[in-house]
Amino acid sequence: MDRWFSPRFLSLFFGVTLFVSSLVPYFLIQTWEKGLLEMGLTIFSYTLGPSIAVFFLAKGKADLPVSGLAFSGFFLISILLTVALGLGFQIAFTLLIPIGFGIQIFLVQISRVLFKKN
Repeated sequence: MDRWFSPRFLSLFFGVTLFVSSLVPYFLIQTWEKGLLEMGLTIFSYTLGPSIAVFFLAKGKADLPVSGLAFSGFFLISILLTVALGLGFQIAFTLLIPIGFGIQIFLVQISRVLFKKN
């Protein structure tokens, strides 16, 4: 396990992601129309699926063909894709969690195929 994939850096990255995403309601007009609790649940559901996938991969000690920094990039991409799908198709909160999980696992599997060690 390299130093970028350590639990400390993943926790720090997830904490910064949650902090930045918690500032989003202040910049959205729809906050006044919807409750703050619903906005918080939306942000939580966007980030929970990819983070569960990260912890499953770390627990399974998966051999990743990319560096930890690239893996963190995959984490960010999966969150952004989950947000895009959630906003674009108006998907329910409960469906966003497995969608984010699937996107993260899919990106890791694609990286294994593309960067296969010979």
